[in-house]
Amino acid sequence: MSKRILLIAAEFPPCGGGGVGRPYHLAATLSQHGYQVTVLTAAENLYRIQNKALDPSSIDVNVHRVDAPNFEKMFIRLSRFLPQFAPADRYLPWRFLAHKAAKRLHQRKPFDLVLSTYPCYSNHAVAFRLSKQFDIPWIADYRDPPRWMYIDGHKRQKAFFAFAQRAKHHVVTTSRTQRLIARELQLDHNEITVLRNGCDDLAAQLTIPADACDPFEILHTGSFYPEGRDIRPLIKAASRLEKPIHLRFIGDPPGADTLEFVKSLDTHARVTFDDFMPSDAVLKESARSSALLVIQGQLFENQVPGKIFEYLALQKPVLVITNKGSATYEIAHGEANVIFAEYDDEASIREGLQKVMQHAVQPVDRTQYTRHATLQEYAALVAKTLDEARGSRAGESVR
Repeated sequence: MSKRILLIAAEFPPCGGGGVGRPYHLAATLSQHGYQVTVLTAAENLYRIQNKALDPSSIDVNVHRVDAPNFEKMFIRLSRFLPQFAPADRYLPWRFLAHKAAKRLHQRKPFDLVLSTYPCYSNHAVAFRLSKQFDIPWIADYRDPPRWMYIDGHKRQKAFFAFAQRAKHHVVTTSRTQRLIARELQLDHNEITVLRNGCDDLAAQLTIPADACDPFEILHTGSFYPEGRDIRPLIKAASRLEKPIHLRFIGDPPGADTLEFVKSLDTHARVTFDDFMPSDAVLKESARSSALLVIQGQLFENQVPGKIFEYLALQKPVLVITNKGSATYEIAHGEANVIFAEYDDEASIREGLQKVMQHAVQPVDRTQYTRHATLQEYAALVAKTLDEARGSRAGESVR
């Protein structure tokens, strides 16, 4: 009889966002390996943006959605001004209802393994309680490290130390995160598996147009954050180039102060902001652009945006604006089509823009950036964890 797995991911298609593909493809892969997969996730009305490009009904998994009050704005304010709420997230009300749902599902037909994904505290909290209550082996997956882990002087959270004791395996996407969580959760490095992110196969299969945009277009997709993705130095640097350039941004609009800054500049650089698009449409727009853009400031020095693998697979010039030594720098360093610029350094960014405009694209194996290999490794880790649990129970029965 095939093993039953509960995957806890508050954000799951049709939720929009760069990281949703990870749990979606993980669920699909585990199903393909013969597991019965149930995804415990949030009701669709709790998602800020939706992406219909990934269809849960197209994969052989059972999706169980839990509705809850939406207190997003309140929790953003609490976590910003009250440090003790730093590990909270906007799915806090969902967390308690999700645990009840998980308990009912398990009592109806027991799960053999629980897997929680993302740094979202609520996902791991639900998995922790279920694992402890019913002694189910648990894998805790972190796309990025929880933010409070690398805020200097922040109080350590007891819950995450409990997680460290309870989870059979921890999964992270970079060796930097592995080192960070090993230190903070007092774990041996061998207890933390590094399985990097990747992109959908579509990114490696799209035909790249031969004709360049006129004027030269650099595209950024995703969200902005004043503390970690400030685009004002970039826009100012672009305004001082001799050749006209088009800076195009797809996703969440920037803040009012940034929009006012753009209006105040007397520049021949064209700057446009487009609303969120489905992921497949964004990929096609990225393929049509002249170059692509990644911005990761100090706030995100331990995080790697999933879109960087899409960018690399599209075989385009990529301007990466980040600080040397950041997780993004470590991932992209040495890539043939990546040009670096220092974050918040206008002169460095202007030089990077000039290099990107002059860059001759180097052919690469585009398939190396897809998530296929990682997913097979993930399936092997799940099998290993189930074998360990079976061996542990067999030993207890002998005693």
